Amino acid sequence: MWGWCRYRWYGGAASGGAAQIDMTFRVADPWAVGMVIAMPGHESAALVLERNMLIAAQVRRVDGGGDVVMQPVGNIGLQINLTSPNGEISLLIPEAGVARFLRRTYNLVPIGDEPRHVDWDGWLTQLVGPQGGAA
Repeated sequence: MWGWCRYRWYGGAASGGAAQIDMTFRVADPWAVGMVIAMPGHESAALVLERNMLIAAQVRRVDGGGDVVMQPVGNIGLQINLTSPNGEISLLIPEAGVARFLRRTYNLVPIGDEPRHVDWDGWLTQLVGPQGGAA
């Protein structure tokens, strides 16, 4: 099944400045959510998050560790803290938008149904090559 959904948000980063966030979900990669963060005067940052991280943070608990930490902020939104060798940023994304995005992902791929949507043969071919790695 082919399908995808997108959530685009424009607003201020908690660490200062304006930000645009694009979150995407593809049925072919049902455990992942792509995120691109763009801020004027800075290079865009692209990362891949686990959909389960967004789900866990949405149900009121801190999730993640290291470079990406998410936590709910009351009924206001989802705070995403990103750290890299180049710096850090803290983003507050409205809860309603994240909830709407997650509902669309559930409609495309219900929780627990992810394995049915993966092309395992194609994945294995990419991993070992068309001849099973034989030369």
